[in-house]
Amino acid sequence: MSKLFELYVLGLLKDRFGKQLNFQVNGNYGYLDFLLCSDNLKMITDAKYKHRYSEEYKSADIRQISGYARDKAILDKLKVSYETVIDCLIIYPDQNAQEELSESLKSEEIHQFAHFFKLPVKLPVVKAGY
Repeated sequence: MSKLFELYVLGLLKDRFGKQLNFQVNGNYGYLDFLLCSDNLKMITDAKYKHRYSEEYKSADIRQISGYARDKAILDKLKVSYETVIDCLIIYPDQNAQEELSESLKSEEIHQFAHFFKLPVKLPVVKAGY
């Protein structure tokens, strides 16, 4: 189910960011889900099919994404210096979200960490009778 969620998020992000979005980017640390790279937004983004993010976070996920944000191969692809602090985003499913993908990717900060955000995504629902 997590791969299906990742592909659903890919579709939402591709619709909004087009060629500014890179999928399954290879760095020295491994493959990250999404890399947003535009003139005004450079962000490491990971899809987590974990409902817990509406209430808390998992420190292993934070460490994983932090590793990507410090990976020199990824920073080279973003064309930023190694001293740059890159924004990180965890996208998770939440049926209480107001929309499929919020306009602002930085609306919910994970306050314990600098430049870390989370974003709920409302999943599509199949109605009875179809």
